This record gives sequence, C-alpha cells and structure tokens, in this order.
Amino acid sequence: MAPLQSRTSSLSLRFIRRYISQARSIGNISNRGHRSLHLYHRTCTCSISSRWARSNLPVHLNRSFVSLPPSQCSKGQPAASIGMEWYDLFTERKIQWLVSTAGDAKWGWVVYRTCYKPEFDSAWEIIKSAAEDRARRRIARSDAPDILDKMDWVFVEDPESLEGASHEELKCRFREWSRAENPGWDIDEEMCSRGSRYSFFIQVDEPALLSIATSSNSYPAGATSGPYVKIVRGWDDPVISEAAAAEGDSDGEDWMKLHMSTLDIDFYVELDNDEAWYSFYTPPDSIHDS
Repeated sequence: MAPLQSRTSSLSLRFIRRYISQARSIGNISNRGHRSLHLYHRTCTCSISSRWARSNLPVHLNRSFVSLPPSQCSKGQPAASIGMEWYDLFTERKIQWLVSTAGDAKWGWVVYRTCYKPEFDSAWEIIKSAAEDRARRRIARSDAPDILDKMDWVFVEDPESLEGASHEELKCRFREWSRAENPGWDIDEEMCSRGSRYSFFIQVDEPALLSIATSSNSYPAGATSGPYVKIVRGWDDPVISEAAAAEGDSDGEDWMKLHMSTLDIDFYVELDNDEAWYSFYTPPDSIHDS
C-alpha cells in the first residue's frame, strides 16, 4: 500500500463524500429527498489526506454506492461499510458513519455569543437547550445512541473579546480553534470539504437574542419568521454582488439567519458538504427554515 500523504494526489475519500452529497442534493431538488440515486460503482485509486491519516480507524470504504478494490483496504482490517444507501439512512446513522469511519472525532457546532446584556441570559440558555437537549432526546430513541458520546456543541462566552464581534473577527477565532482541534491536519489548505463541524459556526448576537427572548419557546417547522441564530461560513470571505455594492449593502453570502427549528442534527448533516450551502442560502432579509 502506498504511504500516506498529506495532500491527495488523485481522488481523496473526502472528495467521494463530497460527490455523494452533491448527487444527493440533485436528487432532492428533483423529488424532495425521496429519490434514491444509484451512483455508478467505480474503482478508484485513492490517496489519503492528512485528515484521514490522523484517524486510527479504517478509512478505506466499501460502501454500497462507492467501491474500492481490496488492495486499497488497510492491512488486516476489513473495509468499512454502512451496508445500505446513504439516502436510506436516518440522520443519526449518518452521524454514526461520520464519527466511526470518516475520521470525525467529534460532532457539533461551535456557538459564539456576541452580546452580553443580562436581560438576554435566559435567551442564551434557550439556545443551549434547543441545540443539545433536543438532540439528546432524539438520539436516545434512535438506533445509533452511541453518537451521544461524540456530541460536542461548544458554547463560547467571552465578554471581553466577543462583545460586538464582527463576522471577520469570529472567523479568525474559529479558524484558530479549528487548527487547534486538528493539529495533524493542514486544514487551511484543505481542497475538499472540511465537514460541517469545521466549516461553519453559529453566531448569537443581540438581534438574534432579542428574537428568541420575544418569541415562544416552541419552534414549529415551516415558520417564516421568529426566533433565529446566524450560521456563518468560517473559511469564506463574503461575496458581494455589484448591485448590492452599488446600494451600499456589505452583506455577502457567507452567512444567513437560521430559524431555531432548523438548529438540529438534520441540518448539521446536510451541511457536511459545505458546497451544499448554496442549496439552502437565504438572503439576510429572510430566515432559513428547512
């Protein structure tokens, strides 16, 4: 077997995962997620990126929709398989694959609080509960309860440095955190997806806290307004259209408002391929709700 390399020389397993997600998105557009795409079973020679190399888990996959030759499997270790189509898996099983085979040691987003007015403390606690408690209850009833051991939502409170922090300041902090979390992975130079945990973060600023403090504690699916947080692409600079620039609008497409009903594990998995962002992107004058 060829030695592990820090960069992919042909087609990395991460790219396969990215390809699958893109194909799945195409199917969802056509039939609202009920169309099962059958990808061509291809044989490919893969080099392993440093993200995969740092994991001690078997990383050569023999999935029902992507096949690798036996010679590419780790010595003495069988190829890992989820045994069914990715589209047929429940969200919890998809997370199980991400943390057991794809090299993700933990799962969950980092959440930055950027407003510290004491009247919003209860709204902040609602966000923490919505993110973690709902996930725990759902996962406990699933067929993959073990993923709770790897759940790690990181809630960051730092009034001295985060009060009123901009997206750019938060991105710098997020990138530093991502590098510290992955010392064996050159995450800055990653050409494929970094995965949901290290591609996106959540910002909770004063308008977001106000929207939660003045709303009901229930978040019905399908709502077009109401309590929200902001989700931000951690490694991308804002893309501002010429029309927006002419109107003095500096908001790019690197963030959007996310309804609290969508701050869940389903959306976390959807964004494991960060290029799926544009399938969900919603302009700042609206709130995204899956």
